[in-house]
Amino acid sequence: GDIMAILLGCDSLMLLQPLDTDKYIVVSEAFYNRAIYRESISSPFPKGYRPVWQYNEKSRSYLISFLHCDSRELQVDDPRSEGIPLPSGRRKKDQGLEETGNRVVNNDTEEDVGSYDPRLNIEFFKSRGVNMETLTLV
Repeated sequence: GDIMAILLGCDSLMLLQPLDTDKYIVVSEAFYNRAIYRESISSPFPKGYRPVWQYNEKSRSYLISFLHCDSRELQVDDPRSEGIPLPSGRRKKDQGLEETGNRVVNNDTEEDVGSYDPRLNIEFFKSRGVNMETLTLV
């Protein structure tokens, strides 16, 4: 039958249909609440934090943000990645909650390389005991 998969670099959970050995076709986006926050593959949130959706007037969309329940402060950075440095040559351009979240930029060229956090890679998840598989999408 079909499977749901979290694909690195993809914001949505995806529904995949197996074609033959190790090949899949993307059927559609799927929804599973915990998958949105990577809680099912990353780790629980630190005590006092919880993920929330925050409406962004500028983009007219909702952004995943993180609420510190005691202080009631919102942040766009996932508190589970605190203390893990970005790859060499990259930095966060803090745009705050009123923009469209933090962006990662190239230090030398100032090129915007997206909002995907490059720290969330195969090594990051494997170090936390997550079973990672390579799939061929056709």
